[in-house]
Amino acid sequence: MSNRVLVVAVAAIVCAGLGGGLGWAFLVRDPGSDRVASPSVRALLSSPSEYYGRRVTMVGSVSTVYNGHAITLGTPLAPGLLVTAKDTSLLAKAPLHARVRVTGVARSFTVPQWQAWTGGTSDLRTLATYDGRPVVRADTVFRIGGGGAAVTSPAHAKATTRP
Repeated sequence: MSNRVLVVAVAAIVCAGLGGGLGWAFLVRDPGSDRVASPSVRALLSSPSEYYGRRVTMVGSVSTVYNGHAITLGTPLAPGLLVTAKDTSLLAKAPLHARVRVTGVARSFTVPQWQAWTGGTSDLRTLATYDGRPVVRADTVFRIGGGGAAVTSPAHAKATTRP
């Protein structure tokens, strides 16, 4: 009888842990995505459609700083991965050549959508060269080494805080 009680107790603890984890995961992830992907910058650039609409986390070096709303990850010699943020404080911790970890949703870039999302108006001619290419709409940026805590957009922080 005591073994049966132990099995039921363990099963309840496991189910509560899984249920709690799943409930939190649905708050963090976009609907329809099965998990947060962690592709390399190169993988996202070479097969962007595999990641569109999904949350991604990646590490890369800042190769270009356009304005408070846009940077690129990669090398200065090749077009990098565009990273945009609605909240300019996110990218303030990402100076040129800094190594950063970025989390956000991968999408196909268009200037009109970017303007509507960020309200940005600078560097439009340069950013137009990214039309149709992948972009990550960042909600968290963390500078690796050299200091700098993770910066999370206030809207994302509200959506991902556990009760």
